[in-house]
This record gives sequence, C-alpha cells and structure tokens, in this order.
Amino acid sequence: MRGLAFWDAMEHVGRGLEWNALAAGYALVTVAEPLLDGYEVTATTLAEVRCTILMAPVRCQGQLREILDALRAHDNGAAGKKLISYADQLHHAGYLECASDVYAIVHHRIGEDFHDLRLQAMQGHAYALRLIARYDDAELIYEQMVVVARASRKRQMWLAARLGLGCLAMERGNYPEAKRAIDRVIRSARRPEDRVAREKALIARARVAGTQHDHASAAKFTNMALATLAPSRTRDICLVNLGWSLRETREQDEAINAAWEAWNSGDSETRHAAGILLYQLSIDRFGQGMQDESWSSRWRDTLRGKLLSPGQRAEFHFTEAVHDATAGRWDNAGLAVAAMLAVAESFKINEMIYKAEVAADDVKRKEVPARYEYAPTAPERPKLKSLSQLSAVAGGIVANAVGADVSAAPILVRSGSPDLGTGRDSERG
Repeated sequence: MRGLAFWDAMEHVGRGLEWNALAAGYALVTVAEPLLDGYEVTATTLAEVRCTILMAPVRCQGQLREILDALRAHDNGAAGKKLISYADQLHHAGYLECASDVYAIVHHRIGEDFHDLRLQAMQGHAYALRLIARYDDAELIYEQMVVVARASRKRQMWLAARLGLGCLAMERGNYPEAKRAIDRVIRSARRPEDRVAREKALIARARVAGTQHDHASAAKFTNMALATLAPSRTRDICLVNLGWSLRETREQDEAINAAWEAWNSGDSETRHAAGILLYQLSIDRFGQGMQDESWSSRWRDTLRGKLLSPGQRAEFHFTEAVHDATAGRWDNAGLAVAAMLAVAESFKINEMIYKAEVAADDVKRKEVPARYEYAPTAPERPKLKSLSQLSAVAGGIVANAVGADVSAAPILVRSGSPDLGTGRDSERG
C-alpha cells in the first residue's frame, strides 16, 4: 500500500513540524494515484488533504498545493514533474522509502505517453531502492527502464539503466558481472553526448576496482573521470572514491584533501561518505600517536545524528569499532560491531556481514580490526599543496600501485568544527 513509508517516518520523527510535513505528504499520496488515473475524489477528501497541507511547514505548503492543483486538473505532465521534484526532496532529506513511493506513483500511473517523466521516475525509484538494499525490486525497475528507453529511443536513459544494473551487481557482491556490465557501458558511451554517462561509468568502475582492493586501477579510472568532470555531484563522488584509494595506498595527505573538498561541496549523501572517510583518517592519525582522540570523537558525534544509507550506517559502525578498539574500549568496540552486523543482516549487505564477522573475531582477541584492506610499502611522494594536483597523484599511483609508510604520512588536521550544512543531490547513479 502506497504511503505506509510515510507512517513509518512519522513514527520515527515524533510530533512536530517534520511530522506535519510528512503527514501532508501522506495525504497527497493517497489521492495522487486515483487522480492520475483520471478518477475524481470526493470534496470531503480534498478538503481533508488541503487542511493537512495547511498544517505543514510554510516551506513546503506551496509545493504541495501546486501538486494537488495539477492533479485535480488531471494535468499529468505538470503533476508528474512536480511529484518527481517532491520525491527528489524526500530523497535529499533521507526519507528514501517515502521517495520510493512517490517515484513509483509517477512511473506506474502517469501514462505511457510521458516517456521522459516515466524514465526519470524509474531512475530515481531504482536508485532509492538500491540505497535501502531492495535489490530485487531495483533490478526489475532497471530492466523495465532498459525496455522503455530503447522503445522510446532515449539513449542516455538506456545507458543509465545499463549502468544501474552494473552498480546493482556490485552492491550484491557479484564483481565479475559488475565489471562486465560497466565495461560495456564505457565501450558504448563513445559519442560526445554520452560524456556524462561515460564519466559515471568510469566512477562506478573505479568503485568495483577499489572494492576488489585493486586501488591502482581504482585511481586510474577515477583519474580518467576527473579529466573531464566539471564541478558537480558526480565530481564530488569521484573525489570521495579517490580519497578511499589514496588512503589505501597510504597517500593520506592527498586523501584528506580530496575528502575535505567533497565534504564542503557535496550533497548530503556524498558528504556522509566523505565524513566517514575523514573519520577513518582521523583514527589513523590517532592510532599512530600523531594527535589526541578529540578529532575522532568530533567526527563520530557529527556523523551519529545523520540519516545514513544502510551501507553507510554499517561502515560508520565499523569505523566506531575501530575507534573504540584503538582507544582500548573493547566492550564498546564489540557493541559497535554488533550494531554493524545487525544493519548488514537486516539489509542483506553480504560484504558487510563478512566484514563484521571478521571484526568481531578481532575484537574478541583484543585486536584492532584491520584499518586497511592491504599493507603496501612505497617510495615517498612530495606533499601536495592544492587539490588541483590530485589528478597527477592518481596518475602516479597507476604507475606505482603502492603507498607511503604509514608512520611517515601524517593526516592534515583542520582547525574548527566540521561544517554541518547539507547539500543537494541532483543526479542519479
């Protein structure tokens, strides 16, 4: 039943302005489907919806009223655009299940003549489902998207759907299939108008390589994407991925520069990924005895109150476990690993389940869970003074798939508290 996600979210936030905003969204969702199908709703129902919207915060009343007016006029094109915009806002705010419901209403009910809106809603819906680990549902939508995009000759959306299936294989842990699918997209995206799709595919390919601990290849693919990227969310994701690869190859100064740039300019989801990386890097420095624990504690407190995706939440709990184990708080480390395992099992994130089980054994033996995926050794590199030099570093890593000695690579320390503002997400992976 559409709208149940809104009830779950309302129970989570408790009474207040946010509750009223979600209640208004729920009321709108209940009438959206019949109105998009061409049916009428009673005057009493419409009055109830309007009253609920009036109780919502002023910032969202206008948008919800415009959606309701378009629905009442049976203007499916205008209503579809406004509903997608509303779903995007729910996604940005972390209400992924609610966003999923709204996207689903658009692509199921808007009508087959609205190809662009249907494909846009499908892309947003599948991406939201991936983030909450509903992989089977996401796969069905991507497969439908491939068919619709091919039939309507929407090449960019066809590439996006094929890439989505590759990313889905990666998130399921099927790395060989992920590599094959993403490589096919890279080979197909050769036209000038395919630049964005190619950049996203290169970023995804770097993620696959990094997940398989091939950090030299991860840096290579990331560097290829950065070569043409303008400032955007895609570039911020690219910087986070590059930061993880640089950290694994012990290029810690460069990793902190990349992560900090993404933290300061990215949308909420990308900022959370960058924040977890910065938290990891601060623990590295703490474990090396190069700074006290306060910086790590500050990052933990910053991230603890954020609405993280399931994968990010599991990674955050793992980082907490490493933090507590590094400080010798073994009981707390065990609780953090248990929380990580609970999230991973709840959302069937197989890679995180395995990682949590290994970490649990480490903590029982009073050993710090492995901070890195592998332990390279490498020649020293000159310190970078600006982010503009990161591409050169990535290119160097391709030639030298190794990093500097940990004890000789201090992390840059930033003064002041982390910026807690949120950004906006405008693209779908």
